[in-house]
Amino acid sequence: MNASRLSLVQAKILLRLWDSPDGMGFADGRDEGGSIKELAKKELVEASGMVGRRIRWRLVKSKLGESDINSLRKLLSNDYSNFQIESWSDGFKIVPGTLTAISSFIVKKDGFACGFAFAMGMLDRMAYSHIKDEDINNQIQKIMQTKIDSRELINLEEYTFEFRTGQFLEVQNPKWWKKSSA
Repeated sequence: MNASRLSLVQAKILLRLWDSPDGMGFADGRDEGGSIKELAKKELVEASGMVGRRIRWRLVKSKLGESDINSLRKLLSNDYSNFQIESWSDGFKIVPGTLTAISSFIVKKDGFACGFAFAMGMLDRMAYSHIKDEDINNQIQKIMQTKIDSRELINLEEYTFEFRTGQFLEVQNPKWWKKSSA
């Protein structure tokens, strides 16, 4: 398997299935629905039944080895300037009862950790639908990298941003975010 020929979504699906105890799971959302069908065409996953109206997918472990999975993990690792940037929420997740989605990240290295949260109103997202998801993700990465480069990150601090007028702007103590530390 050539890890570089897979999309980011496909790589995440394969790692999630590999890490699940039974090697099975579901596609989440529209972007994963199309991606998992592509993985099925490549015979890396197969349908293993229905639960309600959802298809349950099984990883074809005979097509993947430990070295393939390590390649995927390396491809998805996000290190910058000796810091690890880990997605905490695996993309934007809708906040129940709102038209807001939040994506969060942990930035860490030896004895240091801080958090980043990015909120996007769905109406703003629709108004700026011409901005590709990849561009939004690149904007988020650039913000975190700029904060790391500034050398002003504070241990255990949480930095929050809102999507306004097509870009993320830093905000202090927004109502949509509850800090994990006092």
